[in-house]
Amino acid sequence: MTVFWGLGIALLGVISGLSCRMDWARKLDQTLFLKLNSPDLWVGLDHWIRYFRWFGTNWALVVYVAIIVLWQYRLGITLIVAALITSALEMGIKRMIKRPRPFSSLPTAILRQNPVPLDTGFPSGDATRIWFIFATLTIGLSPPLGIILGIGLCALFVSFGRVRLGVHYPLDVWAGSSLGFGLGLMWTAFLPI
Repeated sequence: MTVFWGLGIALLGVISGLSCRMDWARKLDQTLFLKLNSPDLWVGLDHWIRYFRWFGTNWALVVYVAIIVLWQYRLGITLIVAALITSALEMGIKRMIKRPRPFSSLPTAILRQNPVPLDTGFPSGDATRIWFIFATLTIGLSPPLGIILGIGLCALFVSFGRVRLGVHYPLDVWAGSSLGFGLGLMWTAFLPI
């Protein structure tokens, strides 16, 4: 049943995110992006957003997987396979959709991230990774509530930061978050009971 729900979340998120190809959704997505990316809002959070961005990178995923491998080898091996499949799907979707990033398609977008991403924007890879980590850790490994809340807040902050930093539209982040969470949820179906 977990496989069904995980696949459903991943597919629904990516398919609904593809509404960005329709004029009304693209305009709404751009309007929301410009509000969240505005120079007048959340200026005090920009430093923290840049700092928390690390938690959505490939390095964070590698460190997380390495810890799990060292903790429980068999569990870690299945996590490696799930992480590789998730990354391959995210990159494959990016190559198929080829949605430009906001800083290259909207003249008023403010780019706050360095280095500048060179790939396309849909779906957000950082959102995919942090929500994959959230799902596998919280649902699959059942840590204490404090860790669940901390990772959940981190995932929300990273996701918001992708838009605030000017590198993703909200629908890019939605699709990436759904993809990561859904595929992470699917991984939990393969855990020993």
